[in-house]
Amino acid sequence: MAKYDFVMLWILTLTTAIAAARPMVVDKGRQITYTGLDRNGIEVFLGIPFGHDTGGKNRFKPPVAVVPPRGSNVNATVYGPICPQELRAGSQGKLVISENCLNLNIGRPKNMTSHEKLAVMVTIYGGGYWVGHNQDPRWHADNMVKESVANGRPIIHVAMNYRLGGEYTLLLNKLKRLLF
Repeated sequence: MAKYDFVMLWILTLTTAIAAARPMVVDKGRQITYTGLDRNGIEVFLGIPFGHDTGGKNRFKPPVAVVPPRGSNVNATVYGPICPQELRAGSQGKLVISENCLNLNIGRPKNMTSHEKLAVMVTIYGGGYWVGHNQDPRWHADNMVKESVANGRPIIHVAMNYRLGGEYTLLLNKLKRLLF
C-alpha cells in the first residue's frame, strides 16, 4: 500500500508541476485567471469568449459582452467553436460549429511581464463574410509572434471569430431542403 501511495503522490506532483508550467494571465481587478498553453515556443490562449451566444433571442442583435464571474478560472487551452458556415471538404469532424462562436485566440512571447508594452496585431480572416475562422493555421499566432521577437519588436497577436453573413443563408438553405 505504501508503494501505491508513493506512486499516487508522484503522479499528483508531476500533474501539479505540469499545470504550474502553463502560462497564466490574471485580471487582478476581477480576480479572473486565464490558463493557456505553451505552443511552439510562445504562449497561446485559445477560445476566450468575448460575446454571448448569437443564436435564439440574440440572433440578428448586437453581441452582448461576456464577463466571467469574479474569481473564475478560464481554461484557454482549447479552441472555441467556429461560426455557422458551409465547410470545405476534409474539414468536417475537426471543427465544432455553433452560434456561440464569438471567441478570441491570443498569442504572446514567453515570459512576458505586466510592465512590457507591446504592439497588438489583430487578424480578421477573409472569406467575404461567408467562410473563415480563427482556427485556420494561416491565422495562428506562432510564427508571427516568433518572427516579431526575432526582429526585436515583439507583438501580441489576436485572432477573432465573428458572425458570418452566410450563417443565415446556411440556415435558410437547410430549411428549404427540409420543406421543399
